[in-house]
Amino acid sequence: MAFKMKGFSPFTKNGDDKKGAKVGQYTSAGIPKNLFNADGSKINTNNIDEGNLSKIKIESDTNRKYVEYVEGSKAGGRLYFSNPK
Repeated sequence: MAFKMKGFSPFTKNGDDKKGAKVGQYTSAGIPKNLFNADGSKINTNNIDEGNLSKIKIESDTNRKYVEYVEGSKAGGRLYFSNPK
């Protein structure tokens, strides 16, 4: 018999939705729910065209997941999976 433990999900950590957020894969609409600019401002991923983002990478010195804009005026800019502050 299977049951769901209340308040437990293998896909969440600290309330942030990390489902599908694996290094080397691409993000998708709403997964993760939010990303963060370098200044810490939250961005809803439903407002971003995922085609403009790189595969998920790990920042070597902080060990945080991030994606980069690959085209347009923001090319090279990073969006983090956790608040950088």
